[in-house]
Amino acid sequence: MPKGFLTDAQRDRLNRFPDDVSRDDLSAYFTLSGADI
Repeated sequence: MPKGFLTDAQRDRLNRFPDDVSRDDLSAYFTLSGADI
């Protein structure tokens, strides 16, 4: 029988979008690296 490995708090955090995304996170996600090109 499967048993969960996430706590209720972790599951709650991962089941929704974050309230705020930092500028650094956005920049890192949307900036292409040399390997990407």
